[in-house]
Amino acid sequence: YPFVNSWIEKIRMDTKGFKIFKALTIAIVVFGISTSAYQTTKVGRDKAMIHDCRAVLGYIGNDSIINICPKLYSRWSLHGYFSRYANVSLERDIDKGIYKYYLAIDACNKEYLEENYNLVPLEMKKFTLYELK
Repeated sequence: YPFVNSWIEKIRMDTKGFKIFKALTIAIVVFGISTSAYQTTKVGRDKAMIHDCRAVLGYIGNDSIINICPKLYSRWSLHGYFSRYANVSLERDIDKGIYKYYLAIDACNKEYLEENYNLVPLEMKKFTLYELK
């Protein structure tokens, strides 16, 4: 404390340099806070994935589990979006349970889906949602 206190006592608040430093510091803090506030509703990455996630969640609701294509299981951001927005878990292993909905990409498990699920006509960019027959 004495070492720092001696530096603080040397600061003269009435100098032009200190006033410039103070104004610059305030400007940087205001800029940082306003930039953060402006970006809170913006989606910067994974736009298509988030669009599809919101479309699916608008259809199926909250607090559920859906089956997903095994190709999608390692997309951890997909798990995060479903969990964050509606507490929905994604399960790839159909042996653990067949759930009401199935999220697929491309032609993943096409034969299985044709036998057990119907296509849900949602406007999606990357994925396809199916509902149990």
